[in-house]
This record gives sequence, structure tokens and C-alpha cells, in this order.
Amino acid sequence: MPIERLRAFYRRHYQPDNAMLILSGRFDRERALALVEEHFGAIPAPDRSGEARLWPTYTREPTQDGPREVEVRRAGSVPILMAGFHVPATAHEDFAPLEALALVLGDRPSGRLHRRLVETGLASQVGAFTFRLREPGMLLLFATLPRDADVDAVRSVFLETLDGLATEPPEEAEVRRAVATLTSAMERSLDDSDEVGISLSEWASTGDWRLLFLHRDRLEAVTAEQVRTVAERYLVRDNRTVGRFVPEADPQRAEIPEAPPLAELLAGYIGRATRVAGEAFEATPENIEARVQRFTLPGGAEVALLPKRTRGERVQGRLQMRLGSEQTLLGLGAVPGMTGALLDRGTEHYDRQALRDRLDELQATLAVGGGTVVSARLESRRGALPEVLGLLAEMLRRPVFPENELDELRRQALTGIDQQSDDPRSVAIRELDRHFNAVEPDHPNYAPSFDEQADRLRAVSRDQLVAFHERFYGFGPGTTLALVGDFDAAEVRELLEELFAGFAPEVEFVRIANAPAAVAPARLQRQIDDKANAFLLARQQFAMRDDHPDYPALQLAGHMLGGGFLNSRLSRRIRDEEGLSYAVGASLSAHPIDELGSVTAFAAFGPADLDRLESILAEVLEQVVTEGFGAEELDSARTGWLQQQQLLRSDDGRLAGSLAAGLYFARDSFHQAELEAAVQVLTLEEVNAAIARWLDPAALSLSLAGDFIAAPAGD
Repeated sequence: MPIERLRAFYRRHYQPDNAMLILSGRFDRERALALVEEHFGAIPAPDRSGEARLWPTYTREPTQDGPREVEVRRAGSVPILMAGFHVPATAHEDFAPLEALALVLGDRPSGRLHRRLVETGLASQVGAFTFRLREPGMLLLFATLPRDADVDAVRSVFLETLDGLATEPPEEAEVRRAVATLTSAMERSLDDSDEVGISLSEWASTGDWRLLFLHRDRLEAVTAEQVRTVAERYLVRDNRTVGRFVPEADPQRAEIPEAPPLAELLAGYIGRATRVAGEAFEATPENIEARVQRFTLPGGAEVALLPKRTRGERVQGRLQMRLGSEQTLLGLGAVPGMTGALLDRGTEHYDRQALRDRLDELQATLAVGGGTVVSARLESRRGALPEVLGLLAEMLRRPVFPENELDELRRQALTGIDQQSDDPRSVAIRELDRHFNAVEPDHPNYAPSFDEQADRLRAVSRDQLVAFHERFYGFGPGTTLALVGDFDAAEVRELLEELFAGFAPEVEFVRIANAPAAVAPARLQRQIDDKANAFLLARQQFAMRDDHPDYPALQLAGHMLGGGFLNSRLSRRIRDEEGLSYAVGASLSAHPIDELGSVTAFAAFGPADLDRLESILAEVLEQVVTEGFGAEELDSARTGWLQQQQLLRSDDGRLAGSLAAGLYFARDSFHQAELEAAVQVLTLEEVNAAIARWLDPAALSLSLAGDFIAAPAGD
């Protein structure tokens, strides 16, 4: 791309009459408008005459005249099938039922493709989705297959399922389930100020931000008959692309209608009443500690509750249930992880789909999983919280581990391993983890190879999962739960005591200590054929806890080195100046209990740039150690880092996670305040001295993965 064309594009399109600015959240409206006027109002309007005109789109995708198929053959390990159908723009009345149709076909586990392909073992994973666009787009459906799958046989069943809509049209129950899932997601996004801002900008890009609310209304009104109609109209043979072109004398053409004029469509449209806004809670350590309530359940689990009024009466929760000890977890392989992964796939009172349906009805989310540490993330409205906590207790206490779900999960996990083994980033991470592995294969912290991980998955049986759950699961010491949001703390405490009464593990939890691995620095390089991208990961370990006097300085140094994304040493040099990587960064960290600190750096890059990237990385790290950072660099980073901490606390989900971690590490919010206070008064000399003491470029181990054989030499 010639630089002159980039500059011309910038001058034409990066202009105030082609931009929109959306602010969402809690702020002083008049002050915000004044700031917008101050910073943006002075930008002059561009001259749009002649060559500077912004042209509307003047081409349209022609109507497809026959089914198409294309076959791509290149190095890899996982077969994938995909079918695409042309569909109207988002503003068209057919788009809402088309979104519902996508879920009827591609949802998991109730979708037709899942039942026909995944449950029968033909595929590992399926899905379907549409693009919300201003102009006509696509409905896409896909299936990821096991490595040894008969692709032609799966293709036959795949297309038979789609064609079967003509004789077995979508049923009312399928459509209601799809509508509930879609509307639940929209309602949750409207309760999150971050999501509201993003959603408004994306919907504005489809033509008008009000389409967000019109589309929600249309989704709620979708009927089974509408879904049947759009299936008949668009999911036809000659509007389908899965591959080969076949001439046809009598094509089944699908004419894509234009979206209606927005002025006419939205004339007189009135949105709904404003939802509950919540209170103006400033998430300072003082305010958090004045509000939070901490206590221990009878079984030993620790709980932190921070009640406050929130937008949409939402509640965020985070749970960690830590299991077993070093000795009791020896030799269990993939059993802990598979046990956690099956918790939401069936309980004594709910099957997998019933759990999903009930959460959609409650407009809540509940994600549960893990291995030797079982984690849960929940989001709920105030009125639904008791039932959501009940569902959490149901998953943790009464899973049934269906044999068919175990088989499906195993296939998906094995397919995932195949994909990871062909992905440069995953391979680089795995190789470096194994390099720093300091334990034997039967240890719970062992880092297995991809082949070892696959063998462990194949060896897992349902009886092992049942036995592991009976022995290790329970709300005992080592379990932490935090809730932040709109709820009555006394009622929640009483409910938790009731839900988890008598839920105690047979095996006591004992924390497994960690220490820096005694390994020599190494350069690990893995060849992965036919990959246009490569990945570098570097790591150095050292003995340090996060209460070390140098830790605040290292936090700030890590931010300046690579944590500030676009405004960091590595980003400015490798991304901006050299153009070697779009994704590059670094961090320095230390554990709260173990003497385990590390510095990590990463970069995604083109294989041909390997030598240059390594050279520049070494140069930047050496320069930081020998010359240090500058005063302006420090001031800018300090401001950015402190603002980042404040933003993290203002997110209720992150705050719940921080409170849960604080329970485990016996820390309150003032501990973070002390860290921020220490960062606030750091001098440049202290930061540069700390980074020189702890960062040793010669001690870094590098892991690289990509197609370095086929890569042409760089300039």
C-alpha cells in the first residue's frame, strides 16, 4: 500500500463530518459537552467539493445464480465446513427472524446442527451467526470436525439438515428459545455502560442508533411463521455458498430487498422508559471498605458482599473453590478439568438445555468450570439472584456427568488440542511452559505436551469424575465468593448458608507452594508449516513476592516497557517505528504468597522478520537496563497506571474478583491503596534502579513458533 494512498484516505475520511463520539457511564453532562466542544469543536469542517466528496456505496453484491463450492487445501489438522447465504441488511424486517433462525440451527446444545452432527459424533462443534450491517450481508453456518472425519459424509448430513427446513420447519419452542437467548443478551448489554456505548456506536454504523431499540422490539415480536418464511426465502440452494459452482438452467434466485428509508421506518418511534440508573458509588478503597461485609460460612468458605444500587439492578459475582493437596491430587491427569467442564452439562434436576433456558429466562449468565480450582462468574438482576445462586449450588453439588456429554466434551477438547498444535501462539506458550516445568508428570501442576494432554483426555471415565466430585468438592476453607451489586446482604447471607449447608469436601484443601524454576535460559523454536504468522514469547523468573519494596517500581517499569500498549517502549519501537508487530507487550509480576516473580514479553510477527524482531527486542531490553527510563516517560506512565487502577475498580465484575482474591490472600482494599500510594511517590532513580536489579536480558528464555523455513529473507 503506497503511503500516498494512506495519507489521502486519512485526509478524506478522518474528518469531523465522518465521525461520531459516544460517551456512556456516569459523568457531568455539561462538563463533558464543554470538553467535547473544546477538543473537537475547533476542528474545521472539510471541503467536500469535487475530489473531496464522500461517495456513498455505489455497487451491490449481485444476486447469486447458483450454489457455489470452494475447496481449500493447505497444511493444518482440523477439517471445517461452512455454508453462507446472502441476507438483507439489519434494518430490513426479515433480519430479526433471520437472527432467530441462526440460533435454531446453530445454537448449542439445542440447535439442529448440534443434534445432527455433534451429538452423533460427526462434528466437534457447530455454530451459526449473522452480521449486523448497513448493507446486505451473510448468514454463516459452520461445523468443526475431528481430524479423521469423513468430510463428504459430514457435508451430506450438514446440507441435509439445512435443506430439511423445507419439510421440518422451525417449531414454536425452538423459536421461543432463540428469541429468549437473543433478547436476554440485548437486555444485559443495556445494563452495562461500556456495552451501551459500544452498542450505540455499532448500531449507528448500521444507519441510525435507534435501530438498536427497534431491533429489540422486532426480536421480541418474532414468530415461528416469520422464521419459517425467511428460511424458505433465503436458505435455498442457489443462494448457498459451500464450494463448487454448478451451472443451472432454472436457478432458484433469492432477490435481496433494499432496506426501507430510515426516516420513514423510524418516524414517530418512541423508545421505552429509562431503566433504573443506580447510585453514584465512587469505588475508592475507603468507600469499598465502608460498604463491604465479610464473613465465613459454617463450612469454612469465605464471603465478601458489597451491596449497592446499580444500573438495571445488576449483580456481579465471582467464586473460587480450591480443591485438594499436592499428595491427594497426584496422578489424576485430566480428571479435575473434565469434572469442572461438565458441571453445567446436566444436574439431578436440570439437563444442559434446561439450565441454559432458565438462565435466559432470568436474563442472567452463569459460567462454571475449572480443575483443581473451580471458578464461577455470575451476572444477575436483583430479583433473579436467589434462583441464580440456587442454580450455582445445583451445578456444584448435584452434577450427574452424562455419558453422552462426556463423549461430546472429549471430542471438542481433542479437536481443540489439534487446533492449538497448529497455532503458533499456542505452541509457543506450551513450549515455554514446559521449559519452566519443575514437577513430575503425575504432579497437578505438570505442563503436559499436546500428545500427553490428548492421551489424558482419552483415559478419563465417568466413574472417575463422579469419584473426584464426591471426594474433593465442597464449600470448605479455600473457597471464596464475592458479590457486588443490587441485593440485600442479610438475605443473601441467609440464602448462602442454606444452599451450601453440609457441602463439605472429604479431602482437605492444602495450598501447593511454587518457586522459580531452576532452568537455564534457552531459545526454543518450533517449525509450523504453512503459517503466515509467528509468535514470540520470552520469560525470566526470579524470587520475589508482591510485598517486596521493589514491587511498586517494577509495576510501573512493566507498564512503561510493554504494559501501556500503544504508549510503551516495545510498542513504540517494534510496532510504530519498525512495523514488525501489531500485538506486542510486556509485564512484570510477583505472587502474593510465593517467592515467584517474572518478566514476560510477547510479539506476533511475520516469520520473515524473526531475526530483526529478536535483535530489536534485545536492544530495547538492554537499553532499559543500562539507560533506564526518562522523566516524561515516568510521569505519563504513572498517570496512566493510576487511572487504569481506578477504572478496574469501577467495573463491578473486576471488583468482585478483587474482593474474592482478597479473601484468599487476607487483604482488604487498603492493600491496593498502599500500592498506588507507593507508585505515586516513586522517583525516576528508584524505578531505574529496580529494573536494572531484576531484569536480566541474558536470563530470558525465548519460545518461537511459526513457518520459518518457508519465510523469505527480510529486507
